[in-house]
Amino acid sequence: MWRADPMLSDCVTFVPNVYSKEKTLDEAATDSLKAIEDVISSKGADKIAALIAEPIQGNSGIITPPQWYFKKLKTILEKNGILLIIDEVQTGKNY
Repeated sequence: MWRADPMLSDCVTFVPNVYSKEKTLDEAATDSLKAIEDVISSKGADKIAALIAEPIQGNSGIITPPQWYFKKLKTILEKNGILLIIDEVQTGKNY
C-alpha cells in the first residue's frame, strides 16, 4: 500500500531492507550495511547529505533490525561525515 514516488530524483538511493524472507535477520541486516557502504564508496561520501532510516517499519509487518544494527550504521555514517535521520513517527521509538 505504501510506495515511493516513481518520479524521485536520481539523487535518492534505496538500499536493501534489514529483512528478507530468504535470510536470517542478522544476514539481511549485514547485507543492508554492506549495501550502504557500497553506495558511499560508489557515490562518494561528500555527495551524500544524509541517510534516512525507519527503525520500526510498521507498514511492512513490524520489522525491527537486530539490536546492533543502528550502532554499526551510525559508526559507518560518522566515519564518512554523513548525517543519520531517524523517521519514527508511528511508535515514537528513540534510538
